[in-house]
Amino acid sequence: MKISRIDKKIEKKIVIGMIVSTEFLRQIRESVKVDLIRNSGVKVIMKWCLDYFDKFDKAPQAHIQDIYDSNSQTIEPEQLTFISKLLSTLSQDYESLEEDLNVDYLLDESRKFFSLESLRKFRDDITQAIDKRNVEEAESCFQQYQLIDRVPTSGIDPVTDMNAIHDSFNFREETMFSFPSKEPLGQMMNHQFKRESFIAFLAPEKRGKTFWLIELAMRAYRARKNVVFFDAGDMGEKEMILRIQGYVSKKPIHYLAKKKERISIPYLEDGEILYEKKRIKPLEWGDAYKESMKWSKKRQAKNFRLLSYANSTLSPLVIRQELDRLEYFEGIIPDVVVIDYADILVHGGRKSEEFRHQKNEIWKSLRALSQERHCCVITATQADAASYDKANIGLSNFSEDKRQYGHVTVMYGINQTEDEKKKGIIRIVELVIRGGSPFFRQVSVLQCLDICRPYIASYIPEKRIRK
Repeated sequence: MKISRIDKKIEKKIVIGMIVSTEFLRQIRESVKVDLIRNSGVKVIMKWCLDYFDKFDKAPQAHIQDIYDSNSQTIEPEQLTFISKLLSTLSQDYESLEEDLNVDYLLDESRKFFSLESLRKFRDDITQAIDKRNVEEAESCFQQYQLIDRVPTSGIDPVTDMNAIHDSFNFREETMFSFPSKEPLGQMMNHQFKRESFIAFLAPEKRGKTFWLIELAMRAYRARKNVVFFDAGDMGEKEMILRIQGYVSKKPIHYLAKKKERISIPYLEDGEILYEKKRIKPLEWGDAYKESMKWSKKRQAKNFRLLSYANSTLSPLVIRQELDRLEYFEGIIPDVVVIDYADILVHGGRKSEEFRHQKNEIWKSLRALSQERHCCVITATQADAASYDKANIGLSNFSEDKRQYGHVTVMYGINQTEDEKKKGIIRIVELVIRGGSPFFRQVSVLQCLDICRPYIASYIPEKRIRK
């Protein structure tokens, strides 16, 4: 019996989900049609998972090895080789694998897979019957065909559906990454770092928007999330790499400097802002690579992909195509997608539309991306000209189209005076928030962009500064 190659294909993702995730197995249980699976080795594992779930009401996880051992004598040799190889690729930390799984996205993809396989089987069966001119057999195929779906009917009754009501009240959204929870910035932001969030920063030019996008991307990366970062043409690939390497090593990236740089790094101590002055040698590529490898290994990081485009060439459609390629060829399903930045994306649609309508469609597409991929999408947008002379930007400082506020789940403003810039201080404020309680006060953040760190510590303003 021939074993089909499924590496990096949806069948492998489904069966791994069934092994490690009780939530995935519970929701996919009624939709799984093992007879539609073409790989005989996958069929065997799926049956094991379904039998285990029906008996114990949970995914087998590490017990899959026990099931394999007890059944190894009855499995065909080719199936045995395939299953052994597949199980050997799984980490022994099954709870970690379950935590890393994007369940909602995998459910959507599994539904599409079973629907397409059902359609393919229907096509083959009815074509064969028609070729034989067998009307009864063709009609029987048509009557037996059923569209595979996650639920038997579309929609639910929100008033009387007990299971739906129970699931809604007991649902706890996952915070995928975070700032220190005891600090004001963590208290303001952490609950936004979840799947299907659409987060944006509003600030004038040269206010550190890209640094903040890198900060969030790296926090997600070290929290073992898959991160895809799109540079839409503001920085360029080499500059982005330098900033990321500077972030990891906490060193200046002025690689042409001959002497050690004198850096002033702010920190909090007993409620006061102090400054530590250091002479730090600018980062060179060899040291940068060593630091990055050490940093990544220590945190058991997953996947980070940087994709750079020339200005005005990246569109939401191209972003989707790139994500499809990453999933198909590398098996990478992003948990966090960062776009630097939304204003320089191109629409890709009808050129006859007014510019502001094109921009609105871009923001709507980014919101849809967060929902379709069940990922957190993060971007930034430029404030208007009036914001340059303001100590505090507000909702009126949007550029192009205010409808962007209606598409985000949260919009943060970045405030900074010239004096604060010299002292390494910025202020973050919530401008728009969908759901939840707003954090009414601004949060001041200490930063040192000389070492590519937009965040060092945070506090509520009115701290005393000592030089």
